[in-house]
Amino acid sequence: MILRESPLLNIPPSGPPLLVSFGGSESPEFRRQSSEYPDAWKASGLRGDLLIQEGRHHFSAIDGLADPKSALCEALGDFISRCGEGHR
Repeated sequence: MILRESPLLNIPPSGPPLLVSFGGSESPEFRRQSSEYPDAWKASGLRGDLLIQEGRHHFSAIDGLADPKSALCEALGDFISRCGEGHR
């Protein structure tokens, strides 16, 4: 069942660009899982990025969405721009 349900072990053959972001203050296991997924995504030939937000945690990682000058908003803007340009 784990093999069948694990996102890490079931990367699709094709998919949209992926942006994974998490807080740098997360637990080591959460950080590991959140880092391994985009690595596997990219290893499968898909486009993906990882943004680690230092000083943030599970509940504050989205706070940057309220500030257009935050690292999160800047990363999202850059990511969206690159997706629109069709970069691989």
